[in-house]
Amino acid sequence: MKKSPILKKVIRFAAAAVCAAACALTAVSVRAEDTQDKLDSANSAIQNLRKEQSNISTEITDLNEQADAAGKRINELNDDIINKQDDITVVNGEIADIESDMLERYDDMKLRIRYIYESGDLGLEEALLSSGEISELLNRAEYIQDIYDYDRNELEIMAGLYKEHEDKLNTLETEVASLEGLKEEADAEARSLEKLLMEKKDELKLSDEKLAELEELAKKYEVQLEQERIAREEEERRKQEEAEKKAREEAEKKAAAAEAAAKKAQEDAAREAEARAAQAAAAATQPPATTAAPATTAAPAPQPTQAPQSSQSSGSSSSSSSSSNYSQSDLAMMAAIIECEAGNQPYEGRVAVGSVVMNRVESSKFPNTISGVIYQSGQFSPVASGRFAACLARGAASTNVQAAQDVLNGRRNVPYLFFRVHTGYIGNYSSYTVMWDHIFYNY
Repeated sequence: MKKSPILKKVIRFAAAAVCAAACALTAVSVRAEDTQDKLDSANSAIQNLRKEQSNISTEITDLNEQADAAGKRINELNDDIINKQDDITVVNGEIADIESDMLERYDDMKLRIRYIYESGDLGLEEALLSSGEISELLNRAEYIQDIYDYDRNELEIMAGLYKEHEDKLNTLETEVASLEGLKEEADAEARSLEKLLMEKKDELKLSDEKLAELEELAKKYEVQLEQERIAREEEERRKQEEAEKKAREEAEKKAAAAEAAAKKAQEDAAREAEARAAQAAAAATQPPATTAAPATTAAPAPQPTQAPQSSQSSGSSSSSSSSSNYSQSDLAMMAAIIECEAGNQPYEGRVAVGSVVMNRVESSKFPNTISGVIYQSGQFSPVASGRFAACLARGAASTNVQAAQDVLNGRRNVPYLFFRVHTGYIGNYSSYTVMWDHIFYNY
């Protein structure tokens, strides 16, 4: 469909309004970008914090392993100390036994020595002097020496054994002291590991709390982004509706002016046609200016009877149209609006335009006559531009007349109340369909 100058102006006005609406959305877009930056920053912080948590968890695992090893070492040292202390107890018992044995042997030796050297009893001396032979004397003397040597040797053995046990005791006590020193170091290491472990656990706990805060903050940013998206879409829809409303109002103003001008031109043309018809009728009924014979003046007599016959024929045609619930005027107007709006469309596209007209006639939101729908202010641009009146005066093409007859006889191929040129943009319509160069829709 060829666009009229008025339609072009309306489209330019609508485009300017849409541009203004888009500019008005800039602030909302900036806010959305700010929120997205905040969300990206929060997500980045969450990722970094999770990496830190992973490192802390690894450190805690290592510290736990070290603490376990330190605990095992302390247990081993405790066992070694206990074993050494048991050995010390045994050695102390042995030393006590040796001391007791040495004291006993020492007392026995002192008794024998006292008996030999210190006793006033001469029995031993007499026994030696009474020996019959020197060999017997020597044997007796050697016996006494052997007793002395035995006691001395036993005492020396006892002293050596005592010294050996003392050395063993000293060694055990040194080892115990060393073990206790190692145990103190292990205890200190275990305490240090436990302290580090508690610090890392506290650090991990704080990290968990911070992570929970960041995740909650990220969720808020996501909700805010969604709300801003909805608000942006709603603002865009509202601005679009305002732009379309302004465009329609502007078009209605211009169309009303054009319609008034077209209607006036149509009325002037009708009055002019009526005047010409009246003049022609007056000229036809006027007597001829001649003095011919009566036979000649009687000849035109049948002509006045032909006009009523023609009038009767016209009346018969009107009755036939009314039997189909539409008049020739309805058919002419329907064919003309179809040609103006969809004359370049396939047949179904022409029927669709006619269907919109009849859907409006049958809707309570529009006038209930074809002429009322077509001439409603601001609805059809060809009416405002005068193209409709021109087409109506000359008559529509036969194809458009046929499409108009089909529609008036009840054919419908769309259920919609509105249509416009399809520019690629789909508005917020409750339902719509695209047919060639037009989009048919309902709000």
